[in-house]
Amino acid sequence: FDDFDNVQELNQNQDWCIQLLPALHQMVVDPIWFVLPDLKECELAKEEWTGSRYRDAALWTTIEAVTEYYSDGEYRKPWGATFASGMNKLVGGAKGDAGLLGDVNAMDDLSKS
Repeated sequence: FDDFDNVQELNQNQDWCIQLLPALHQMVVDPIWFVLPDLKECELAKEEWTGSRYRDAALWTTIEAVTEYYSDGEYRKPWGATFASGMNKLVGGAKGDAGLLGDVNAMDDLSKS
């Protein structure tokens, strides 16, 4: 048995990837997309890694946003995700943050790439 759980391992993997972003940014001409599993993960990662060195090295986004970007809006989310996204927008209002699902303002605009 290990001394850590799966969440700790995933967090360590995320931290390792974020630490590499500035070095990768210097080597790659095209924008780097740092894709996180969901909106809350994107928000939490941006809160934890606040320096412009990390923030400016990539476009921070989610799997859902990338899917919607490449499907030109033709992607149909499962009903549960559609409901959760709708509730997040409804409860979050103009601010966009309902608290639990994450802040839509935490993602970068993929059309800039």
